[in-house]
Amino acid sequence: YILSLPTWERQLLQHHVIYQLHTIHKNLQQGVTFLQCSDGGANNNTGSFGSIISSNNEILATIQGHVAGLQPRSFRAEAYGALAHLRLLLHQQIFYQLPSPSRLIIYCDNAGLLTRISNDMNNAYKTPRQFLASEIDILLRIQQTLQQLTPHYELCHVKGHQDNNTPIEQLPWSAQLNIHCDELASDSLLTAVPIPK
Repeated sequence: YILSLPTWERQLLQHHVIYQLHTIHKNLQQGVTFLQCSDGGANNNTGSFGSIISSNNEILATIQGHVAGLQPRSFRAEAYGALAHLRLLLHQQIFYQLPSPSRLIIYCDNAGLLTRISNDMNNAYKTPRQFLASEIDILLRIQQTLQQLTPHYELCHVKGHQDNNTPIEQLPWSAQLNIHCDELASDSLLTAVPIPK
């Protein structure tokens, strides 16, 4: 199925690991809330992301990868992470003919990205100037995917790097997810190849 997707989407989803496929399907059928957390990073003209789908206490799937685009910045990397699991959930729903998530909570440590997503979802009209933004392709895909996936989502900011002063097991689940996403993104950044100028 994934091989039949457009190139951009195959590349986005190629490094996914589904730990609990049965739980994902059961939760979709029973209307259980899904949590999604993502993080991204950029360095030396390369970008990477890490993203997690979880229940309230269990990681169900992870995705990590490299960010396409000339000189990707942190914002684009963060947006890639948000898009990755939205697309994975959408394709789970389509392929297995499952209902939409009844509720989706999206965590991210980039408040600017959450604001842009919220503004995009609340404003159907886009000005011509908005189409000049370097991340418009990813933001439009996030908007399109949320519209296809579920009308019941919540965007939540989570403070990054909370484990600097507190052991990870003592942190709230959302902060633990963010730390794991940061690790996934950092691992992918190590293998990212800079785009020549």
